[in-house]
Amino acid sequence: MSGYAEKYIPAFREVCYEFASSGISTNKPSLCIGRLIFVKSIVLAPIRQLNMLVYGALGFAIVAVSLFGLALSRVISNPIDALTAATLRIKEGDLQYRLPVQGRDEIGMLSDTFNHMVEMINQKIDELEYTNRRLTQLDKLKDEFLANVTH
Repeated sequence: MSGYAEKYIPAFREVCYEFASSGISTNKPSLCIGRLIFVKSIVLAPIRQLNMLVYGALGFAIVAVSLFGLALSRVISNPIDALTAATLRIKEGDLQYRLPVQGRDEIGMLSDTFNHMVEMINQKIDELEYTNRRLTQLDKLKDEFLANVTH
């Protein structure tokens, strides 16, 4: 028969694990084949150390992943923030501002498209100003023509 038991052993002044194994013979009384006694705190010390190591590694991993996530979010959000700031500058009337294109990713393509859109707006404004000047000249010519015809 084999097994273990937790026992307080006064000699150790602690709870111990007692492992005993005995052989059973059919005609003879049972003999103790082996008995081992281990102090519970000593047996569990490596498990406690392993628990501390696992908790420490888990805490470090959580901090590392959090910092990595924060850094990655900044890498992703900084170009979007720059694009938003450029949009606000254009909205306030700074039509000469160009957004620096920093990469060939989606945000870089969006920045390039944004700059192209601003150039198109400036071109249309120039065309409208030219058309407006031309219409003003034609209006003056019309007024002169009508003044000459009526006299």
